[in-house]
Amino acid sequence: EVLAALADLPAAAKGSDAYYDDQSRGLCLLVTARGVKTYYVVRRFKGRAERIWLGRYPDTTVSMARRRAGGMNAQLDAGINPNDARRRERQSLTFEELHRLYMRNHARPRNRRPETQAYHFRLYLAHWSRRRLDEITKFDVQAWHARLGEEKGQRTANIALALLRSMFNRAIEWDLFP
Repeated sequence: EVLAALADLPAAAKGSDAYYDDQSRGLCLLVTARGVKTYYVVRRFKGRAERIWLGRYPDTTVSMARRRAGGMNAQLDAGINPNDARRRERQSLTFEELHRLYMRNHARPRNRRPETQAYHFRLYLAHWSRRRLDEITKFDVQAWHARLGEEKGQRTANIALALLRSMFNRAIEWDLFP
């Protein structure tokens, strides 16, 4: 009966309509003007309204949403906001963005030939351009360095590694990366 009621909810006239659950604290089903139905936990956390995504209807059932809402409420009660991790992830730099900052703030003002570093980035490091800085692991770097040493020579691999190291050191120095 609950599933039938959810399936029959009309699309919002404009914006979205909110339907709150009476069994689980903060559990809400938002229905958009296009008819998309999404579960959220809506609560205040440290004086600020928070909306935490739980899943889409019908992929997420009511019982699943209630279980997830219970977990989110437990985290909020413990002083942990699940949205903070998502926000940090969205705000972290990509490797390409770091390269642009590095070239503008470090390489161009300090090096006689910064185009050499841009060239090395394009040749040897650009494959990581879209990755977030925290997604590049020590294992990735070691495997890349070994492969580059075999393919292009150890000296070339070390030059590329020095550029990578310098970029990450500047990111740490500029408080862009922990």
